[in-house]
Amino acid sequence: MEQILLSIIIPLYNGGKFIEQLVNNIVLHNSDSFPYEIILVNDGSPDNTADVCRGLTQKYSNIKYVEKENGGIASARNAGLEHAAGMYITFADQDDTVIAGYKPFIEKCIADNLDMLVTSSYNKRINDEKISKRTFPDMIINDTTMIKKIAGKLIDGDFLSDDSAPFISVSVWNALYRKGMILENNTRFKVFIDYEDDWIFNIENLINAKKIALSSEGYYCWIIREGSESHRTKYIKDLLAKRKNWMVWISEIIEKLGIEPSRAESFIRDVLIPRNIMMCFNNACWNDKASETEKFKEISEALGPEGWNIASVKLGSVKEMSASNKLLLRILKQNHVKLAYYCNRSVFKNRFH
Repeated sequence: MEQILLSIIIPLYNGGKFIEQLVNNIVLHNSDSFPYEIILVNDGSPDNTADVCRGLTQKYSNIKYVEKENGGIASARNAGLEHAAGMYITFADQDDTVIAGYKPFIEKCIADNLDMLVTSSYNKRINDEKISKRTFPDMIINDTTMIKKIAGKLIDGDFLSDDSAPFISVSVWNALYRKGMILENNTRFKVFIDYEDDWIFNIENLINAKKIALSSEGYYCWIIREGSESHRTKYIKDLLAKRKNWMVWISEIIEKLGIEPSRAESFIRDVLIPRNIMMCFNNACWNDKASETEKFKEISEALGPEGWNIASVKLGSVKEMSASNKLLLRILKQNHVKLAYYCNRSVFKNRFH
């Protein structure tokens, strides 16, 4: 049986009106030039996604169709990983498109024995014909110290990396990953808060990679839809608990990056703790299903010793924060919670999401 070289995993939720066009476009650009598979993962869609997918499996022999209960995009991508037979893996989103074939990119992966290839990418707004390109330089990197610097730069360029490391995007649809690396390290998509699964997956793979490359050419086009779920502002339930779990993960990542302990401590104290305080504060301010009493209770929990302990924050050392958030943090530090709340609601209107 011929070795499948690439698995393209596509998570679907209410994607019935999009997915046929994306799949047809993938097939159009790739024809039968190399052995690849498309894995469609239906994440409990209530629309006609299932019917469309079953029709596509009849039309194309290289499509696998997976159905699961609704669990979000990260769980759908993970389900796709469990069914992937390709030597390399990539991803696509149901409402995007491809503008070139994958063949030259998979050939580069195999020829150079890459763990990960990050390609340049394109984006286009839904009602605009103009296509923009994010271009990376052609580069092969087999220095694991530099690869970890790239991972650190995705987290924070000032504290966890330096200017010698190139910046890459956080998306998974413009990257190809060696499946063996993913399996060897049991890497899976994780979500602590909302929509950060791409970012987490790339960081963990970069930490495990021995050899990666960047490409000035690309194949993927992100279609920007302003009304999509990722563009909507909303209140995040249980943000304090979710952010604390995220902090456990990021602390482990910082250790794996080999960051000097004093530098890591400074990053957590001067960047992450103040940022967490303002995330939780701004989030609670806009919980419009709660009473003001409930909002103030949520804020107080975040500011207290069981949360982020605002008493330990030194305002003079706070980094990477907008002027309005710094002012609100100063007011909160002085225990004027209601004043900070009304200032934000009436003047600044800062939100977390």
